[in-house]
Amino acid sequence: MTTHDSVEQLRLQYQALFGELRASQTREKEMIRQCREATQKLVLTTSKLQKLAQLKGVDMQTISALRKEVDQAWRARDLARAREALAMQLIERLRVQCQSLRVDVKKLSVQITRLKNDPL
Repeated sequence: MTTHDSVEQLRLQYQALFGELRASQTREKEMIRQCREATQKLVLTTSKLQKLAQLKGVDMQTISALRKEVDQAWRARDLARAREALAMQLIERLRVQCQSLRVDVKKLSVQITRLKNDPL
């Protein structure tokens, strides 16, 4: 083997290694770009998740407040129905009492008329 052949072989090995190095650098740059994109997506997703967690908390508070309002409305409705039932019972008792008083008034009217018509 001559010096020229040795240099040529060394040159070919060097070119092969240099090509692999450049390819490796290109892949590294691509991987770094992909990592940055993944990091940005991760940060964006994390931010979205935090906002959603905050919104969920607000929604849960709103739901809780609305449930309380609904419960109060149902209690108020039940109370109003109970009051209405009592009022209807009172109205019916008063109606019966009025009818009884009308009968009593008619009886008294008849008695007064008899007393006026009867000479003592």
